[in-house]
Amino acid sequence: MNINETDFTKQAELYAKRMTAGMVKLKEAILAGHSNDITLLKLLADSRRLLNFIAPLLTTGEIHGLPKSVTDAADRPAPIIFRESDPTKDFGNWWQEKTSRIHALLFELVDLLNRPESEGRQESIECVVVEIERLLESILQLLGEDLKITELRLNG
Repeated sequence: MNINETDFTKQAELYAKRMTAGMVKLKEAILAGHSNDITLLKLLADSRRLLNFIAPLLTTGEIHGLPKSVTDAADRPAPIIFRESDPTKDFGNWWQEKTSRIHALLFELVDLLNRPESEGRQESIECVVVEIERLLESILQLLGEDLKITELRLNG
């Protein structure tokens, strides 16, 4: 029996860096009084990709209540997220917390950008943007140090 290992770390780093650049572009548009819908869509797509490493979308069978064992999801191993300096500590919950928060904040940002001008709207937008940037920075920092995202498959 062989074990195949797939390392998703560089892919995750690419998504996070692309999101960081997208946030810069989006901030510029917001400061100019616009919203950049294409950039927002790209940010949402990449945030979902980051989240997929730990919480993949459900398959059709799972949505309809079938057990995972009888769907395509049974063949999909869950990636392991850990630090090379301490491989015994699971960072999956940390990853899910950060990436799901970014994903939710992006939807909140879409909602804020589509609201009519009001007192406090701009401050709310700025707070959301700052929090997204902070979360992306923490993800990139750990990815740059020694965080690894690996999937192991047994081949018989």
